[in-house]
Amino acid sequence: MTYNENFIFADETATVAKRLRFAAANLHEIAHMWFGSMVAMTWWNDIGLNEAICTWAAFLAMKNSPKLEEFHETCWITFLEYKFWGIAKDNLKSTHPICCSHVTQERAGSLYDGISYGKGPSFIKQLYAILGKETMCTGI
Repeated sequence: MTYNENFIFADETATVAKRLRFAAANLHEIAHMWFGSMVAMTWWNDIGLNEAICTWAAFLAMKNSPKLEEFHETCWITFLEYKFWGIAKDNLKSTHPICCSHVTQERAGSLYDGISYGKGPSFIKQLYAILGKETMCTGI
């Protein structure tokens, strides 16, 4: 799990938005641990797919968890923010596919962006809506 000072609410009251982002980040990292070996990339080419599946799974888990009911109404709104980030990055000259071919280690860092965390999860969410839970889970 990863944390930073944005998630330490020592001297402040954490807003719903901050708690939601904390939950999304933690669920994303848990998704990496939970099924990371099933979607683990063999090389840097699939960073986008790996991050997309974990981001989508985090929001799906948040929406369906009885313990996170306070976020049920707003989690997909936050998901849209990620999507719009992805759309903005996709409109730049530096755009790239969700899965890239022939990626070097030097270039890999540039793939952790709105396309991987916004466009990719939106694509996965569309697949889930079309294919359904059973097919999607079998595929993953």
